[in-house]
This record gives sequence, structure tokens and C-alpha cells, in this order.
Amino acid sequence: MSSFDRRQILVGGLAASATTLIAATGCGVLAFGERPGQLAHLRNAVAINPSTGRGAELMAIALETRLGRSDRNARYGLFYALKHDERPVRMTRDLFTARDTLKGEMIYALNDLQGGVVLTSGKVAAHGADLFAHLADRVVARLIAASRALPA
Repeated sequence: MSSFDRRQILVGGLAASATTLIAATGCGVLAFGERPGQLAHLRNAVAINPSTGRGAELMAIALETRLGRSDRNARYGLFYALKHDERPVRMTRDLFTARDTLKGEMIYALNDLQGGVVLTSGKVAAHGADLFAHLADRVVARLIAASRALPA
């Protein structure tokens, strides 16, 4: 009759899981936005043209964080119009402060700056405390999806 120790099995399972995780991170698994061919030719190649207002500035920062800041020789131009709710805090009847959900939507167009042609366009909507990050993530995801058809 064999006897086993539960602690050894538990620790052995955790060690195997940790080894698998370390091996996966060391074998070339990259973050979503950094996979070769997905964002490579858009990184630092998109000039972001914000509209006016504080929300537009925050949106431009969020987009530049994801796409990189382009120089004067940008291949593409991203133009957008932003509409968002600017009332993040309200008072309840009992005089408590409550946080409302921020809502926003953005219409965007990616243009070829050399040819002056609209390459892709669309509309995204999001809500939440980090509204501009959510909108930027959705726009970048759509740009990645459309990037296969973009001229090099």
C-alpha cells in the first residue's frame, strides 16, 4: 500500500504551473498590440489630428500611447470627432456623492496622407471610468483589423 503526502502533490502542481508560465513568457509570447504584423506598420506612422477640447486632448494622448507618436513624415492621418458625457460625479438625495458612468462615442477616419484617400472609418462607443482608454483600445483594435488592406 502506498502512502502519499497531499502537500507534495499540491506543491508539485503549483511548481509545474509556475514552470509552464515562465516557459510561456520566455518563448516569444508577446502582448496583443505588439504581435508582429499586427501593429508594426502603424506604430509611429499615424499622425493624430485631435479636435478641440479637453476630451479630445485626452483622447489624443490615449491614442498616441497605443500607436506611438509620429513625426512629420507620417504615412497615415487619424481624424476623429468625440462626443462624451462630462458629468462624472453627482449628489444623491441623501447628499452622498455617487459616480455616474461616463459615456462616449467617437467617429474616426484613417486617411492616406500621400494619396488623400480615406482608408477606413467607423464609429466606436464605450462607457466606464476610463472612457478615453476604452475608446482608444476599440479604435486601435479596428485599425489592426483593417491593417491588412492598408498600403505599405
